[in-house]
Amino acid sequence: MKITFVIPKSSLAGGIRVVAIYAEKLADCGHDVTVLSVIKKGTIRQELRSLLKERRLHTRSGDATFFKGSKKVKFKELFINSKGLINRDVPDGDIVIATWWETAKWVDQLLTSKGNKFYFVQGHEVFSNLPIEQVKLTYRSTMKKIVVFSWLKKIMEEEYGDFKTVLLGNGVDNEHFKNINIRGDNSFYIGTLYSAAPCKNSKRAIEAFKIAKERMPNLKLIGFGSIEPVEEDIRKQFDEFYLSPDQEQIPKIYSTADIWLFSSDEEGFGLPILEAMSCGTPVIATPAGAASELLSSGNGMLLQEFCSKSMADAIIELMQLEKKAKMSLSSKCREVAMKYSWDKLTLQLESILIEGCTDRKSVSIVESNVD
Repeated sequence: MKITFVIPKSSLAGGIRVVAIYAEKLADCGHDVTVLSVIKKGTIRQELRSLLKERRLHTRSGDATFFKGSKKVKFKELFINSKGLINRDVPDGDIVIATWWETAKWVDQLLTSKGNKFYFVQGHEVFSNLPIEQVKLTYRSTMKKIVVFSWLKKIMEEEYGDFKTVLLGNGVDNEHFKNINIRGDNSFYIGTLYSAAPCKNSKRAIEAFKIAKERMPNLKLIGFGSIEPVEEDIRKQFDEFYLSPDQEQIPKIYSTADIWLFSSDEEGFGLPILEAMSCGTPVIATPAGAASELLSSGNGMLLQEFCSKSMADAIIELMQLEKKAKMSLSSKCREVAMKYSWDKLTLQLESILIEGCTDRKSVSIVESNVD
């Protein structure tokens, strides 16, 4: 099959990484896979202001992307204007997959020659900084939706009346994400992923660490992220922080941590939970995304509330476990993570797409932007 993924500007975000994994694995299965990274141009005023500040409005995402170096996936950046994505931008094919509300808006208007239309939904993107009614409109489209967690499927059914939504979970590469014991000191490390996105609420994890450190002064904080913390108070809390680490380095970071903190208010899934667990690192998580499912086997701690104090209490509780109990907890983490396989999920996705190719009824409500 000829498959096209349409993504927003490529970055090191978790959702983009999931698309990159599926794109590569579908290409491994023999499919012709293209990924279009759509970058919106700024206005003339924005461009001038950018030049005056001696910086580019858009940096080349090819230097910071999961698609760099792929020999099987065709990766292309498209700089578009206010009209959005149009038909001549997209190759004809069998399948075209939107991956974000704005790409869904564009894909929904493409000609059927571009492929049967799918909407890969990794979160309920009704955020205050977005045009919420436009976002909701994409969820009401006739495109076949694939969601990454059961609560998203429930939302698509109950709020948008789509009872044909397909559930496809996320996975982890257990060979890549495994315990790498590189630490030789007696320090106790708490780990977390830092993000400036409000829904990730990284400040909650930092605050929890600060509270716990008052009771256990030997605690240290390790983390990584695609940007450095702006606030000095947050930045100085990290004993070790890795900016945009390569994929080989990330398992070492997870393995260094004795506990990993997941502090999101909202998530589609929450890949860091699964990646940390695969490295044998127990996770303390807020009840967001797939946390309730992933931490249901006594392999970490699921908080009942979104609270820094509760997270700090959980840190102390786990850190005070005896060595044998800690080792058992680590083994359970790995055991649960082994149940999730990208290869199995790719076969499921392939079946969903093949079925979509035989059913061309889910076409766009409108066919506009014909060029």
